[in-house]
Amino acid sequence: AARVAVPQTAPGRYEITLPAPRDSALLTLSTNARIIDRTVVAGRYPPEFDAIGNDIDALHALAIRTGGHVIEPREHDHIDFHWPLRLIPLTSWLAAAGALLLAIALGIWRKYA
Repeated sequence: AARVAVPQTAPGRYEITLPAPRDSALLTLSTNARIIDRTVVAGRYPPEFDAIGNDIDALHALAIRTGGHVIEPREHDHIDFHWPLRLIPLTSWLAAAGALLLAIALGIWRKYA
């Protein structure tokens, strides 16, 4: 496990840029043997894939065809999922659960009364 000092860039702010690891890794930020934060860092593709890049137009076309959206690196908003709404009546399920709980309570009460 490599240890790297994180330089202070402003009052109360520390920043560092490291090369992306080839394999996934657990990054631990600590000071004086006290852990401050942990996060998982995704691994990178092998170097021979670096020159290929991303075909953004193809990604957008695929997203449009499948009803999705390409999340760009500069987007930091919440993901808005558009799940189909399914209305499920809960009345009969809740009534059955209530009756079952009452029967259990009555059985316990009879056993100890």
